[in-house]
Amino acid sequence: MNKWVNQSGCIALTAAMMMASLSQPVQAQTNPYGKWGAKSSRPRTSKISTHSPKRGSAERKQIADAMRRDVGQFSGRYVVFNFDHLKISGNWCYAVTRPESPDGKTKYEPISALLRRTNGRWSVAGRLVAEEVGEAAGLRNLRRKFPQAPNAIFVR
Repeated sequence: MNKWVNQSGCIALTAAMMMASLSQPVQAQTNPYGKWGAKSSRPRTSKISTHSPKRGSAERKQIADAMRRDVGQFSGRYVVFNFDHLKISGNWCYAVTRPESPDGKTKYEPISALLRRTNGRWSVAGRLVAEEVGEAAGLRNLRRKFPQAPNAIFVR
């Protein structure tokens, strides 16, 4: 009988403490380092400026050339890119393309690439091919591998 009284008293005390804590106003806690924490270098998207280079611009040609070098290494083909998405922020660029032969007769699997500019030269940092291009998991893995690339450049 004493055991039951002790358990009931403990339950009543716990319930009273919970009710008291619920009646107290809750103060919002903010993280002074933002969403990504103190050690993250991932820039926040609200303050990042992005742009898409116009067709025929030197910057767009440099990006296509960097992708062409990368594609040439694994396929041995010279291709022309049709960009579905091309966004740059600082020294980072994300592109989604539909490559084809220069005469336009042969279409190849889609390619998506994350590029980085170092010493004024663009190079492919990471790539997604064919079935990975539309996959959220593939893009998520690419973003995990390069956390310093700004969110604002990626496809939403």
